[in-house]
Order: sequence, then C-alpha cells, then structure tokens
Amino acid sequence: MKISIRAIFLSVLLLFAVAAEAAISAQLSENSAINKAGRQRMLTQRIIKSYAQIHLAVQPETSRVQLATAVRLFDAQLIELKSWAKETDVREALGELERHWTPFRATAVRQPDRDGLDRLISADQALLAAAHQVVMLLEKHSGMVVGRLVNISGRQRMLSQQLAKYYMLRLAGRETAAISDEIKFAQYSFESALDELKAATENSDAINRELQAVALQWEWFRTVLTHGGAQSYALIVANASESIVNSMDLVTAMYEKLPNN
Repeated sequence: MKISIRAIFLSVLLLFAVAAEAAISAQLSENSAINKAGRQRMLTQRIIKSYAQIHLAVQPETSRVQLATAVRLFDAQLIELKSWAKETDVREALGELERHWTPFRATAVRQPDRDGLDRLISADQALLAAAHQVVMLLEKHSGMVVGRLVNISGRQRMLSQQLAKYYMLRLAGRETAAISDEIKFAQYSFESALDELKAATENSDAINRELQAVALQWEWFRTVLTHGGAQSYALIVANASESIVNSMDLVTAMYEKLPNN
C-alpha cells in the first residue's frame, strides 16, 4: 500500500522528536518520568487498536503511521526511563516491562494479520499491567499530589485508546464474554477520573478549560461506543479516540509542569 507524503512527513517528525527526547533523558523530572511511563501504558493499547484498524482497513494508511510511531516511541521512552531510574524497584519493574514488550513488539512490527492480532490480544493484559506498575512506583516515589494528577490524567489517554481498541476487536469478530464488562469498567474509570481532575484545586485556568473540552468530547465518544462494533461507526470511533488522547496528552503535559509543593 502506498504511503502518502503527509504520512511520511509525520513519521519523520516523530523520529526527530524521539531523538530529541532521548538526548535529554538525564534531565527528566519526576513528573516527566511519570508522564512518559504513563504514555507507555497508553501505547500498549494504541498499538493493538492501530493493528486492528489496519486489519479492518479502517484508515489503513493513517493507522500504519500510528502503529510504527507508537512502536518507535515505546522503544525510545523505555531507553530513557531505564537510563534515568535510580530506585531498585523501578528498575526491576522496567526490566519486567521490557520482558513483556520484546515479543509483543516482534508481532506488532510484522504485517498485520488475524494470527498476529490474536497474539497481541493474548499478550495485552500482562504488558499493560507491567506498564501500569512502573507508573504506580514512580508516583509512589514522587510522594506528591502533582505526581498523582499526572498519573490520573495520563491514564485517561490509555482509556481512550483501550475503548477504541475494544470497539475494533468487536468489529474484527473478537467479541468475548468479558469485553462488555471491560468496556463498562473503562467508561466508569474515565468518568470517575475526569470528575476527580475537574475538582483538583491545583488546576490552572488553562487546565480547567481543556478538561471542559474533554468532557464534551467524552459525551460524544461514549455515545458512539454504544453502537457496539458497527462498521459504519468505526471511522468515527477512531477519530473521536484521537481527539481525546490528544487533549489528554495536553492536559497531562500541563500537570507535569506544575510545581511539586
């Protein structure tokens, strides 16, 4: 399949961004480390979502760029976090994350097919749990309210991608008895966390404005998700999840820059 000039341009931009981030890994703050570790958590879900979208021919060109970008970014951030981490438990957790990531990555970079999607699904929970453990340890070591806000906000990114992933898996015929419960839990988690973030006294006016925008985006996204794997809504789900993940990435970056008082 041909890749457009725009897709190539976006991929090149990402490579420059990854290189720039790797060059300053030693300068990571605790909040930025939590943000990056939280982004790893999101990327596990984004990779499966993008892989499934390629398999389903849902925005295949864009999805290929998303998938390649997510793999490269996960690699780069894992190197950054490993070079920055000082605490033994964090280093061990990163080692466990890498152990799960290596075979997952090997599948993700191959031409998407039905068997590959099944392998990613099988590895999903263990990889996500390992990524989440890194974030929780970093938050614990920071001991700051802001660190918790960065974690919660960053987790919203993951939930947006997870929900879109579940939609695509249903569409791909991967419906299971657990998916409906997992979708309900993810929706509840997103709404509860959004309420907590909106109530945070640490919020700046800019953060409050962006959270209000996310709340509107969420209402639309949640409504579309009720269509339960309808092919006609796949593109809308893909675009809505992108809107939310981009907004929450911005909010998380704003929390990251708040002082740790």
